[in-house]
Amino acid sequence: MICKDFGKLTAGVVINTTKPHAAKALEYLLSEMDKRKMPYLAESASALSAGLSGQGVTFSEMLSRAQWLIVIGGDGTILSAVRELTDLGIPILGINPGESFGFLAEIPYSEIPSALDNILSGRFDIEERATLSARFTTEEGIVKEERALNDLAFVRGLDARVVEMRVMVNGEYLTTYAVDGLILSTATGSTAYSLSAGGPVMYPGLDAFLLTPVCPHSLMNRPMIFPKGTAIEIENATIGRDVHISADGRVVLTLGMNERVSVSLEKSVKFLTTRQHSFTQKLRKKMGWQGGLKESEQDKFAK
Repeated sequence: MICKDFGKLTAGVVINTTKPHAAKALEYLLSEMDKRKMPYLAESASALSAGLSGQGVTFSEMLSRAQWLIVIGGDGTILSAVRELTDLGIPILGINPGESFGFLAEIPYSEIPSALDNILSGRFDIEERATLSARFTTEEGIVKEERALNDLAFVRGLDARVVEMRVMVNGEYLTTYAVDGLILSTATGSTAYSLSAGGPVMYPGLDAFLLTPVCPHSLMNRPMIFPKGTAIEIENATIGRDVHISADGRVVLTLGMNERVSVSLEKSVKFLTTRQHSFTQKLRKKMGWQGGLKESEQDKFAK
């Protein structure tokens, strides 16, 4: 994307106040933005943690006035910010103040100045990341809807026994899983919980989502990838036990026996990337991939 006026738009800035070094990163960011005369609004708790008492605004006010969002923290901080967005059209730039393993906060502390320069020069892209929508209708006919950027996980709770989950694809019965849990993840979330459960890595721009069984009773139950437009229904077929549903790690729904939830790929969240780190580079670095090459050869091919 080439838009040299983008840096003149007001940025909302929020940090994870519990993260070490986040306040220091915020001070550094704002000083660099001041040097470049880039307008911003800091969220009140974030501003206070950086010693900027009285200079912040509420999160809702910040979102109503900002044209883009800068989030300082790990992936969990970004996921929390996404949950608060009513306008998914606001691009998000993630800044990692420390050594977070996550993939969403792409700009390290040391590269804040160069990232801002790239934005001012129009050297950036806007990537769209699909979200998952889970719809549940209560016995009273009330529809509850939850959104997840990374994943929806169907888990058994404190009971150690497996749960049985009946899955329908576009209205057609697929199978009944006897598992510790099921994970439905976006391409963005394929490097999170699903990856730990043996699921594949998907490039984040893919309009597809992934179903990964957790410790399936049958070894024939493997991860599956579904294209956008596929409607998945998951029913709790476990006798006498509930199944809990978490959206991006936060429990949001409980399915009783024979209750079901509908899941589909829905609206996208926009992320601002300054082209400083490709997804391929992130995979190689964060996963520690070396292959069978000697280190010197690996360095040569990485250049």
